[in-house]
Amino acid sequence: MKRSKTVKEWLIITVCSVIYSLGIALFLSPTGLAAGGVSGISIIINQLTGLGTGLMIIILNTPLLLAGFLVIGRGFLIKTVYVTLFSSFLIDLWPKVMPSLVPVTTDKLLAAVAGAVLAAVGMGGIFRCGGSTGGTDIVAKLLRRRFKTLKTGSLFLIVDSVIVMASAVVSRNLEDALYAAIALFITSRLFDVILYGTDEAKLLIIISQEPDKVAAALLDEADAGVTFAEGAGAYTGEAKRIILCAIRKQSFPRAKELVNQIDPRAFMIVSDAKEVFGEGYKLHSAEEL
Repeated sequence: MKRSKTVKEWLIITVCSVIYSLGIALFLSPTGLAAGGVSGISIIINQLTGLGTGLMIIILNTPLLLAGFLVIGRGFLIKTVYVTLFSSFLIDLWPKVMPSLVPVTTDKLLAAVAGAVLAAVGMGGIFRCGGSTGGTDIVAKLLRRRFKTLKTGSLFLIVDSVIVMASAVVSRNLEDALYAAIALFITSRLFDVILYGTDEAKLLIIISQEPDKVAAALLDEADAGVTFAEGAGAYTGEAKRIILCAIRKQSFPRAKELVNQIDPRAFMIVSDAKEVFGEGYKLHSAEEL
């Protein structure tokens, strides 16, 4: 079982490395969009010197890989070295084997969006399997150990914004920097969705004259988790069973319909639950990625 899981992880890492490399090689690098990270610094150097983007990624990653090994561990290092070498090789290979496709588009907005999406999908899959693409991925993972309240994608946004600003200074092209900023924003947001999932939900607080019927309907027909809390009316002093319910957004319309059918006079408070941990939702350990 453990061997099967390991093989699956390495397969995902390999596929995601290919996806990540395509985003850099076909969209971001040929249009000069340095959307943060060591890849962004490498793109800047490539634009200034003509040195291969993949080669520069390997050179710049060496000290960061050592730091990752010392702090995070051997397993992380092995996967990250593999991803760094493999994806860097592919980044320099794609323009040679597919010269007619590089760049895929000269429209920098399309390049920023497409490159960012591919990079985020690749990075997210690699992170979920315990590796990284090197560079600021390692910096973000190290910072997550210190600032646990920040999501990894948010840390990318903070760290990589400095690189985007540097690209504006080096290229003296504010327009390119703005396109790179768009790519960076898309990458960081999509990365968080891939890494942590879309577990936003609705929190329902329901006070009904038919609490048992309402709870049963929510459990059976809306696939919701339901908890009873004991309460009392402040004016009447009457004892009441309060229904607490966390439900996914797509199931909320059905839940609302059920409550209305059973007790049209039910008092229901609805609020957004940005994150939900526990059975049926995210694991408590998910934020450690």
